Amino acid sequence: MHPADLPEDVQIRIISKLDGQSILDCRKASRQLAQLIDSTVELQYVLELALAGMVDGPPSNVSLRDRLDALRAYSAAWVKGEHPLSEVYIGKSRMEFSANATHLAWTDLLRKGPLRVYRPAGVFRRVQERASVHEGWTRLCTSSIGQVDFLACPERNMVMYYWTWGPEQAPRCIAYAKCTFASLGEDFGPHPLAAKPTFKTCLQLPISPPRTRMRAHCLGDLVSWAAECAGIAVDMLVMNWRTGKLVWHMHVLGAQHFRLITTNHVAVIQKADLSISLYWFDPGATDDCRLTTPDDCQCVLHLPPRSDAVHSQSIDSTIGHPPEYSDDTRPLFLNDPSLTVLVVNITLTIRPAGDAVRLSGERFLLFIPISTIVRLFPGVREASQKVRVVPWADWGPNGTRMIRIPATASFPSALGAQAAVYTQDAAARLQHVTIYEVFPLATVNRCDDSAGSRMDRTAESDWLRHAKSWKDPVETTYPFRTTTRLVPYGPEENMRVPRGVWLSHDGLVLLKH
Repeated sequence: MHPADLPEDVQIRIISKLDGQSILDCRKASRQLAQLIDSTVELQYVLELALAGMVDGPPSNVSLRDRLDALRAYSAAWVKGEHPLSEVYIGKSRMEFSANATHLAWTDLLRKGPLRVYRPAGVFRRVQERASVHEGWTRLCTSSIGQVDFLACPERNMVMYYWTWGPEQAPRCIAYAKCTFASLGEDFGPHPLAAKPTFKTCLQLPISPPRTRMRAHCLGDLVSWAAECAGIAVDMLVMNWRTGKLVWHMHVLGAQHFRLITTNHVAVIQKADLSISLYWFDPGATDDCRLTTPDDCQCVLHLPPRSDAVHSQSIDSTIGHPPEYSDDTRPLFLNDPSLTVLVVNITLTIRPAGDAVRLSGERFLLFIPISTIVRLFPGVREASQKVRVVPWADWGPNGTRMIRIPATASFPSALGAQAAVYTQDAAARLQHVTIYEVFPLATVNRCDDSAGSRMDRTAESDWLRHAKSWKDPVETTYPFRTTTRLVPYGPEENMRVPRGVWLSHDGLVLLKH
């Protein structure tokens, strides 16, 4: 029996299980299938989700037609550069932030003020705006040893606060770090789901006296924790905060930093040779892990070879895993977690031949889909097996996207397959925000790209031919698109200086002071 001879409801059921590219192929295969897809709300919604890099949200009483209309409105706003914009005033003094795609939390470090938590509205996803002030944070900071940093996860009613200190009798180059998993409330008591509410560790530091800060990131039940001493990472660990077990731990060797990229994988970025080392761990381990060493590395991915003119380099990264939502929040659609990208920020300083004084810099963003990394990952390596080393030519051109950006652009904010950077135009009193979306269907056009569009659906093949930082021209073919949002500073008499841009829900949050 030919598929076209099947009952229409059966055809719809089959096509609705396909991915976006397969549905597009069905539209091209026959006029009958094209008419069926274009006239069926269910199939249109599945296709529009794929073309927007989204998945359906949790069940609610919102009809499929209303979900489709909201999704199309979202896509149309992004095409025109009319992303919903929220503004948050965060003050001028020294602030500490904790941000994910749903919430921003901050506090005044110098004045030891309250903890403020803000969730912007998601206009198209139908997520309500929320704001709260937690005065109990002031008492907690006053009673603690040293400076308190934090990681807020309001969707789990959890805040992790942590600090470091050097005891008076401790040996040189030793510091202690302590973290507590607490409920997000006025008293900040131990979180009821944390098996070990308090964790303490000893840090070996490269300098004395210790000047150490901790940076944390949450992914489900996992918390990654990096200790930095004078701006240099010295210790990296991953904890399962619900079981209280340490599931991955590594002392830093040289210029490195790490990112928790999945619930099983850690990427350690080697700044010296521009490579990425991949490690595997068991998130459900019942015992604390042993110390990880370079011998435990499963795979090494090399970036493009640098030119001889490169004098120095700086490399950092970010990743924005799609957020969790509390049970009382039911967004209509969500960023597809399978499309999440690791965004590597690379700055290379060049010294022209024969010029011992003049230096110039070039800056690039390398978007690495997590699916690319997982595909290359060989699995858990046996002790007798060699580490798999993958040259750039074997994985980068087809599995990544490299984009050159202005040297003055901000550090990227990431969310799923999206990343945003901004530059300031003080003369025009404008902030230029550029948003990149990197996923397989990014170049497929299903929205109205008529007059007023600020979206560039770039061709799949793109060469960096004139960059002086790389030994050879760099080609990357992973599909992407860009859109631009122009944000005015506002009236001069009420001007608050832009301090940062944060990707959230449907659009952008502009941080000002």
